[in-house]
Amino acid sequence: MLCRANLSLTKISPGSQRLIFLVVIVLTLVATSCREDPEVSGTRLADTLGPNIIKSSTISETPVELQTQETVEESEIGPSPIAPQEPTPSVNGAATVPDETQLAVRSPTFEPAEQTPAPSLLQSITLVPVVGEFIRPTDLVHANDERVFVAEQGGVVWIVEDGERVSEPFLDITNLVRSAQLEQGLLSLVFDPNYPEVKNFYVYYTDLRGDVVVSRFEVDPEKPNRALPGSEEILLLIEQPFANHNGGQLRFGPDSLLYIGVGDGGGGGDQFNNGQNPTTFLGTLLRIGVNVESGYVIPSDNPFVDVESIPSEIWSIGLRNPWRFSFDKETGALYLSDVGQARWEEINFQQPGQGGGANYGWNITEGSHCFDAETCERDGFVDPVVEYSHTEGGCSVTGGYVYRGQLFPEMWGNYIFGDYCSGIIWSLIQESSGQWDKNLLLEVGFTISSFGEDVNGELYALDHTSGTIYHLQP
Repeated sequence: MLCRANLSLTKISPGSQRLIFLVVIVLTLVATSCREDPEVSGTRLADTLGPNIIKSSTISETPVELQTQETVEESEIGPSPIAPQEPTPSVNGAATVPDETQLAVRSPTFEPAEQTPAPSLLQSITLVPVVGEFIRPTDLVHANDERVFVAEQGGVVWIVEDGERVSEPFLDITNLVRSAQLEQGLLSLVFDPNYPEVKNFYVYYTDLRGDVVVSRFEVDPEKPNRALPGSEEILLLIEQPFANHNGGQLRFGPDSLLYIGVGDGGGGGDQFNNGQNPTTFLGTLLRIGVNVESGYVIPSDNPFVDVESIPSEIWSIGLRNPWRFSFDKETGALYLSDVGQARWEEINFQQPGQGGGANYGWNITEGSHCFDAETCERDGFVDPVVEYSHTEGGCSVTGGYVYRGQLFPEMWGNYIFGDYCSGIIWSLIQESSGQWDKNLLLEVGFTISSFGEDVNGELYALDHTSGTIYHLQP
């Protein structure tokens, strides 16, 4: 079944371009009709299974040794077979299927609507390739020093120092990671905010069964460029009913607590209604304390600590696939992007200290619009501060960062984000009136799997297909 077409327009006549554009529209409609088909995505549970239910949840102020969330008994499902083919580069919930031709999305396949770019920014920004040859990079972080760490989807983390990749990997857990399916793999890492005093870092990956793992590792105290692979301590194990919508984000908030973005479990349209089911970790943002020797603690001000049957780790619900969130290092505000189903991509915003108990609406709403219905009850939902439709350009939002570096004084305070499919990068800022202003910055022509931030607040963009890391420079 064909569910994605990738075309690159070269220098041809206008008439031919119009013909190709019509072909692209047709193929795009085909892609939309195929989107998130469980038969394509690869299922681990029969379509008739009910919603994910927590069989046990520890609610405690004491360290939690291991939190496991299951959906069905082990004997009912068994391990999923690993698909033999290499996956199409895609990690964030875009409409994708295994692509035997290995075509890459190398240029926009959508006509972006007219927008109002900020001229001073548009004329000054350049993407400079820093280093390449990574294999499906998914995340880039720093460890409170000049090094940056790049995670590859297959399970390897590399260090880039002085513009060059260190010859030996920092971490290699390919023996633990399943990445054969489109949205699985090593999806995020983050260092303890007190590193290097606390020599811990955290990773989010899909294990060999296809389930989500959040675990803690230690850095070799004698070799700062090497992790201790045998030091893994699994903190969370969340069963995934399907191979897509694995979520995949870890970041520490200004409160030094670890926030974890988890997808709705996959399939199409959230058929198990996990987004609106507060008894499951799926479709949520979690918040835990990890400043303990083992396990983790549940913050006493988490919104559901006193609510029976709702896991106390949950901070907010109603998410589809939160592919990239970040905290403004200056204000502490949360910017959270959520990949849409077939029509709308969204950016959510919460002031520092807010957002506990928030419901972002999925699957009753997609963005600020009723999903799969003409009308719906929206009371109590948090609407996005900005959204864009697939007709504007793109099909899968990649969240980024608020710029707090020194190279672009005129960009200070702008939130930078993009779209995986179209390669469009926007800036977003709240005006004094309270309105949000979105401007087009660049159309880069590559698949943006993630943005990264170094210790100086400068930003990077990751090309998922070519494996190149780009630095935003004047």
